[in-house]
Amino acid sequence: MQIGPLTKAFVHDLSAIEGWLYDDNVYVTAAIMDAIGNAGVRGPNFEIGVYCGKYLAAMHHCASLYHETPLTVGLDAYLFHGKSEQDARNTWVRLFGSTDGLHIQRGNSLTTSSSEIIEWCSGARPAFISIDGDHAVQPVLSDHVLCAELLARGGVIASDDFCNWRMIGLMEGIARFFLMNNRHRIVPFAFCMHKLYSCHADFHDRYMNALIAWCDANPDLAPPSDSSNCAKRRASPPPARRFSAGRASSSKYRDRPCR
Repeated sequence: MQIGPLTKAFVHDLSAIEGWLYDDNVYVTAAIMDAIGNAGVRGPNFEIGVYCGKYLAAMHHCASLYHETPLTVGLDAYLFHGKSEQDARNTWVRLFGSTDGLHIQRGNSLTTSSSEIIEWCSGARPAFISIDGDHAVQPVLSDHVLCAELLARGGVIASDDFCNWRMIGLMEGIARFFLMNNRHRIVPFAFCMHKLYSCHADFHDRYMNALIAWCDANPDLAPPSDSSNCAKRRASPPPARRFSAGRASSSKYRDRPCR
């Protein structure tokens, strides 16, 4: 699949929203939404840790264009920065014109049950989940255990701030999940700009290959390079990507945050 002009325009508009998100993660999320849709996976979006709803809005946009008309649910304790549910609602109105398809819940993920979240999701298991809550070891571990329990079969979990070494507790929490608490056999298949994307083990190759094919189909999203090397590149393996998909690792990774 190719990233269309609507998503590129959305990325431009998203830059005005307060929060932390790289353009590339929006594009990769679009590719993942297309892949899970092609796999026949259905379900709403869910995020722990909403802030102003920047990535939540990106999930909603990508699902609506590349997956299905979505319900998007966010859970946040709103303990910091003076933010509230209204900030996410304001983001929705600014980007989508209304709050249709949005459900924001104030609460603590550590005391929230999977049955409560499924109820907020209109009785369905989420097909795409983002984890961006408390970055300490035990909360990160708890959030991943909860979301693995929630996830629709064939769905995807995006873990924020992976390989951000300023968040060493988060790294430990994610490692503890994969090594010691992973009864649903969730495995990583891609990594992009501090977001780790994981799925059930039997969907790993399908999604990994879909993202590699997506990368090849969108050369305009690749890092700019010296035109004098074009002929040599055509006769050689594809240039390094800005994300890793399974065994396809990246060596030309450019930090380009949303402005």
